[in-house]
Amino acid sequence: MKKILVSLFIFIISLNVYASSGSIKQSSVIKCDGIYYGSHSDHWHIVKLENNKYVIKDNKELSAPSCYKELKNETEKVKLSKCVDGDTAKFIMEDGSVKTARFLAIDTPESVHPKKEVEAYGKEASEFTCNLLTNAKSLKVEYDKASEKTDKYGRILVWVYADDKLVQETLLEEGYAKVAYLYASYEYTDHLKSVESIAKSKKLRIWSDENVSNNLSSTDTNDNTDTTNDSILDIIIKFIEDFLTNLFKKIVNLIG
Repeated sequence: MKKILVSLFIFIISLNVYASSGSIKQSSVIKCDGIYYGSHSDHWHIVKLENNKYVIKDNKELSAPSCYKELKNETEKVKLSKCVDGDTAKFIMEDGSVKTARFLAIDTPESVHPKKEVEAYGKEASEFTCNLLTNAKSLKVEYDKASEKTDKYGRILVWVYADDKLVQETLLEEGYAKVAYLYASYEYTDHLKSVESIAKSKKLRIWSDENVSNNLSSTDTNDNTDTTNDSILDIIIKFIEDFLTNLFKKIVNLIG
């Protein structure tokens, strides 16, 4: 038994050491008072530069540093060019260019994906979003300071406002979307999670018993910034680490 406990302890320590080397995207790194901080999911880490990559210096999870809070998101007035689906649209930008916008931090059921069937409430979500954008007197997009401005497909990643109301929030309120693709500490995700929770409790649309039982897909292979291999490993390591730590505590309590 002692050998098992020692092995578990060593394994947990090794996970901590490995996790501390996880990389952070350069776009998510800021410098405050001479210290580099990297945004990771819903928290921050102190990071350092190694081999032209920013890596986690230690595993301590931090809240947003003061200089990050002082940064402002950029906004831009736009016009609707074309509806696409529930979480995507084409906008005419201030410079006259047309860009495809992927709505940040949410996911709606598929309705136009070339490799997937139409999902439950996909068409309804698409129509709902199109009505919001088409009937709005003013449209605006906002670039989150913690996010990449574009994804690998060239789509801008933005918060979208229709008549000054956040479209992501409206979609969540109505049960047409879920919070998803959180790769950094985005501005409004805490609020959106609470909105999503209410829709879940009401079992609205995608959260209805019938739809949930059909296992609404949680990933979109044609969606925004995919996690890197390091990010995926960080998630797996965190899960294993928490599991083994809890298991270790239980074993110690049983022995004691």
